[in-house]
Amino acid sequence: KNEYLVIWTTTPWTLPSNIAVAVHPKCDYAKVVMKKNGKEETLIVLDKRVKDVTTEGEYDDYYVLEHIKGSELEGIEYVHPLIDEVPYQKNIEHKIVLADYVTEENTGLVHTAPGFGPDDFETGKKYNLPPFCPVDGRGIFTEDAGRYAGLSVKDSNKIVLDDLIKNGSLLSQGKVTHRCGHCWRCKTPIIYRTTKQWFLKVTELKEKMLKENAEVKWFPEWAGSRRMHDWVSNTRDWCISRQRYWGIPIPLWVCECGETKFVYKKEELNIDDLHRPWVDQITFKCKCGKTMKRIPDVLDVWFDSAVCSWAQLNYPQEKEEFEKWWPCRWITEGQDQTRGWFYSQLGAGVIAFDRVPYESVLVHGWTLDKTGKPMSKSLGNIIDPLEVVDKYGVDSLRFYILSSAPWDDLLFSHEGIKNANRMLSILLNVYVFATTYMALDNFTDIEFEKIKNDLKPEDKWLLSKLENLKKNVSENIEKYEIHRACKGIERFILEDLSRWYIRLIRDRTWVEEKTKDKIAAYKTLYEALKNIALLLAPVAPYLSEEIYRNLTGRISVHMGEWPKNNEKFVNPILEEHMDIIREITESVSSVRQKAGIKLRWPVKRIIIETEDKNVKDAAKSLQNILLTQTNSKNIEFGKKDFPSSDFSKGTVYVDTEMTEEIKSEGFAREIIRRIQNMRKEANLNVEDFIETTVNTNTGITGLLKKQEGFIKNETRSKNIA
Repeated sequence: KNEYLVIWTTTPWTLPSNIAVAVHPKCDYAKVVMKKNGKEETLIVLDKRVKDVTTEGEYDDYYVLEHIKGSELEGIEYVHPLIDEVPYQKNIEHKIVLADYVTEENTGLVHTAPGFGPDDFETGKKYNLPPFCPVDGRGIFTEDAGRYAGLSVKDSNKIVLDDLIKNGSLLSQGKVTHRCGHCWRCKTPIIYRTTKQWFLKVTELKEKMLKENAEVKWFPEWAGSRRMHDWVSNTRDWCISRQRYWGIPIPLWVCECGETKFVYKKEELNIDDLHRPWVDQITFKCKCGKTMKRIPDVLDVWFDSAVCSWAQLNYPQEKEEFEKWWPCRWITEGQDQTRGWFYSQLGAGVIAFDRVPYESVLVHGWTLDKTGKPMSKSLGNIIDPLEVVDKYGVDSLRFYILSSAPWDDLLFSHEGIKNANRMLSILLNVYVFATTYMALDNFTDIEFEKIKNDLKPEDKWLLSKLENLKKNVSENIEKYEIHRACKGIERFILEDLSRWYIRLIRDRTWVEEKTKDKIAAYKTLYEALKNIALLLAPVAPYLSEEIYRNLTGRISVHMGEWPKNNEKFVNPILEEHMDIIREITESVSSVRQKAGIKLRWPVKRIIIETEDKNVKDAAKSLQNILLTQTNSKNIEFGKKDFPSSDFSKGTVYVDTEMTEEIKSEGFAREIIRRIQNMRKEANLNVEDFIETTVNTNTGITGLLKKQEGFIKNETRSKNIA
C-alpha cells in the first residue's frame, strides 16, 4: 500500500495503453520514503534521480529504505493507474520488465505500451505482452479505450492528466520541447501504432545479404563496409504492405475460413488493368464454399524500386535483354538510400536470384544552403540552377559541383562558382592567346618527330606534366573520384599552363619570324589545349567543345578518343628541377617586394645558398629560365650580406645595387608597359605597327636611347622619337 513506480512520459495519451514498466537490469534503483504535509509514500526511482524527484514532487523530506539493482525488480506487479477508466486493463497482469534501451535519465523507469512504439513492441514480444492499441487509423480512440473512446489522441492528453490528478497518481507535470514524428510531406504530426501487416522474412537471409554486399564495389568504400554492413546486420523483417489506394495491389485473396490464395499470373485475373478498383472486383470461390476477396493493401513503393533492375527489362517474360544487361554495372543515389533503394534491391535480389542485383554503387551527399541545412522547396532555401547558369554558365556550375567529393555534402557557395568560372575564363584566355598567334603564323598541327630537337626545357616540362595529368584524371575517373580529377585539371590550368608556361614562352611567340623555336611552343600549346579539352569534356562539355572543334577542326570533342599516356614524354627529374626554379623565383619576388623593387626592373645578381645538389643542378640546367623569371643579370652560389628569403632547400640573396645598365633597362620596361596599355586601350591588333614618341627629361632620355631597339621590338614601333 502507498508504493509507487515513478515513470516519465511526453505522451500522456499512451498511458491508457500501458502494459508494463521497463527498467535497465544494470542500473541502480532506490526505494525511497517521501514525506509531504505529514504524510508518507514510498517511491521506486533511479538512485541517481532521487533528489530530482524530491524537488519535482515538492516533498518536504525523504529517506532511502533500500538500494535495488534493476534486474531484481523484474516481475514485480503493479496496479494500472487508469484501471477504472479503461476496463481492458483489469484483465492484464502489469509487471516490471527489463530493457537495455532504458537510460539513466528522468526517473529511470520507462512506461511501456507495446501498441505504440518499436522498442515497446519488441519488449512486448520478448515478454509475450499484448500489443494493446485502442487507436484507429484516424488517431481516434476506439471503444477498447473505455472512458477515452471517441477522443483524438491529441485532445485526450489533458483529460488523462486530469484523471491522474483525481486518483492521486500524478507526481508532477510541465512542458518540454522535444522531437516527435511528422509527415515529411505535409508536416502533420504522426504516431506509432501497431497494425497487422505483411512482411518479407529477410532476417533469414541476413548472412547471405552480408556476403553479397561484400562483393559490391562501393564508392566510398566505407559506405559499404561500414554503413551498409551495419544496416544489414541489424535488419528486421521487411514490412511490404501499405494501407493506401494507389500502388501495386498485393495479389493475395483470403477467405473468412482462413484460406489464402496468391495469384502469380495476370492471366488468372482476366483483366487489363491490375490496379484498384478493378482488381478488387475479382473474387474466387474458396474450397469451403465461401468467397475469397483480395486484401485491400498495396505493396510498399520500395518493393517497386527493389525489382526495377529486372522489371525494366521485362523479365521474366523476356530473357534476352535480361541476360545481356543484368545485373546493373553501376547505380548511384543519396546517403539515405542505405536503408532505402540500395537495401531493398539487395533484399529482393537475394530473394529472387540469390545474388545482389548491382555490381558497384556511388553514394552521393546533399546540397546544403549557407547555414548548412539541406536545400528543400518546402524550406524555401533552394537556389534555382537556371539562374546560376544564366549568370555563370552551365560549365562553371558543373565544374563547381563536381569538384566536391560526391559522397560529401556540398555547402553551396556563390564564391565557389565564381572561382570555377574564373578558372574556365583563364583557360579560355590561354586558348585565345594561343590561337591568336597560331593564326598569325598559319600554324597547323605537326608531328612531334619533326620538332623534337627544337623543344625547349619548358616545352618538355609541360609535356611531362600533361602526361601526369592524363594519367591522374583517368585513374580518378575510373575510381569515381571525379573531384580529384577536377582538382588536377584546375591545378594544371592555373599553376602550370597559365601562370608558368605562358610566362616562359611569351617572348618566343612575339618573335616576327616563323622560327622553329616558336613552332615548338605552338605544338606544345596545341597538345596541352587539345588534351585539356578531352579531359575536361565530361565536366565542362561546352567550353571543351568550343576549344576542341576550333583547334582541331574535328566534328566533336565527345567523339574524340580518350587521351592515352605516352611515357616517352615523362621526365620526373625535369619536373623536380622546375619546381625548384619556381620556388626560388617566388623567394626572389618576396625579396623584391620587401625592397620595393618591381619585377620589371632587373637586379644585378641573385646568390643561392644551398647544400642540395638538386638545387644546384636545377639552377644550372634551367639557368635561362631562372634568369628570365627573376629578371636577374647573373646567378651565383654562396652567401652574401644582401636582402634574402628562405626556400625549402636553402636561402636566396638578391643584389639590389642600381647600376646605369639596370636603370636603363628598368626605365625601358616601364615605357614598354605603358605603351602596351595604350595599344590595348586603342583596340589595336597584335600585328599592328605604331609610331611612338616619348617625352621625358634629358637624363632618362639618355637611358632610354640605349634600349631603343628593345623598346621598338617589344611594342611593334616602327620609329621612336
